[in-house]
Amino acid sequence: MDRFERNVEMGLLLDTYGSFLTKRQYEIMDLFFNQDMSQSEIGEQTGISRQAVHDSLQRSIAQMNEMEERLGVLRVERELPRRLQALALRVQMLPVPTESYAVRADVVDDILAIWPLPKLEKHE
Repeated sequence: MDRFERNVEMGLLLDTYGSFLTKRQYEIMDLFFNQDMSQSEIGEQTGISRQAVHDSLQRSIAQMNEMEERLGVLRVERELPRRLQALALRVQMLPVPTESYAVRADVVDDILAIWPLPKLEKHE
């Protein structure tokens, strides 16, 4: 994972789990990953040592990774579009009487309304 990908991942973790960090931890994480400041710059701005910034980053990263490991919010969010689309396709392929086509179409539309996806081609 390159630096850009890591920063994006940490930004997502911070958006998801940042409210569980202390104000100081959140501030340091935001400055480092979202504002692209160095640890030395953060230390100068916050009035703590570079080592304290480093330690806070490591603790915060570990804490958020542990929360993601236990709760899986980001994992589910990443899987949800694919799973909803697969579910919509399965419903679309169900054999139903002609008079039930509209109901099936409504179910597919309801599934897809949960997460914005491209419209599926209807096979009726």
